[in-house]
Amino acid sequence: MLQGIKDKRDKLVIKKIKTSLINALADKDFPIDDLLTPKIEQHFDTLAQAIIDEHGFKKLSELGLKHFL
Repeated sequence: MLQGIKDKRDKLVIKKIKTSLINALADKDFPIDDLLTPKIEQHFDTLAQAIIDEHGFKKLSELGLKHFL
């Protein structure tokens, strides 16, 4: 049960990180929407999971990313 809660939390945070990364690219006039494919979106998911795994939720919170948590 605890693993299910963690998985659900991770999916929500991954989605928020991915959205933030995509928005940041779009804000820099990079046409990311024209380039997104399912495979590229999966890479964004992998990157977001790596950020969570490497730094953890505590570090994300310390960096001011409380809205992710």
